[in-house]
Amino acid sequence: MLLFYYICSKQTKSFIMKKITYLLIAVFAISLSSCSLFKNDKPFEGYIKYSIDYEGDVDEATLAQLPTSTKEYYKDHKVRKENETAMGGIYTISDNANMEIIMLLDIMGQKLAVKQDSADLKEAFAEIGEIEVNPTGETKEILGYNAKKVEIEVEDNIFTAYTTTEIKSPANAHLADQFKNVEGVILEYSVTQRGITSTYTATELEKEKVADEMFTIPEDYELKTQEELSTMFGG
Repeated sequence: MLLFYYICSKQTKSFIMKKITYLLIAVFAISLSSCSLFKNDKPFEGYIKYSIDYEGDVDEATLAQLPTSTKEYYKDHKVRKENETAMGGIYTISDNANMEIIMLLDIMGQKLAVKQDSADLKEAFAEIGEIEVNPTGETKEILGYNAKKVEIEVEDNIFTAYTTTEIKSPANAHLADQFKNVEGVILEYSVTQRGITSTYTATELEKEKVADEMFTIPEDYELKTQEELSTMFGG
């Protein structure tokens, strides 16, 4: 997501972290869209899977390492986003009620966790600036739902998204990301940063029980600070 990409890219400058930065553009550009399968008052619990397509200024070697799909799990006010890449797994766990984000890295034989609390996120949001949402009047059908196109402006970055209000979002679904002012469930979105346009399109939307353990740091992951992570990778 934009916010986490901002936090990480500010501190990581080695070759490995440059590769991870490209992955973060793909992994965190979204963010935390949520939904419900049925038109009722119960927030959605389950997952959405998105396909990912890339266009723009990215070399073939880097492109081969980027994920081609992402899967997001939702339960109450929490979201888990999973991305499998050639370098390993990158996962984010977002607690939107408490404004906390955990990034899990399972890369190059290491399992590391980095946590951002509400103070970190508020500081980053203050530097990112205002988020403006502009309806376009365009619509399209995605997975059987009528989705409306909007454009989101964050400083010099432009995001487009197709969102539907036919499915119910959990409370605070977009509290900690660039889509916080967007109503409804996001079924498709495009992000352009550093010459790369990433387009995410929902291909599956399933209602199922999600275990609480999906939103915690596994015991075999080592918790690190941003500074420690940067030092480990030569930043």
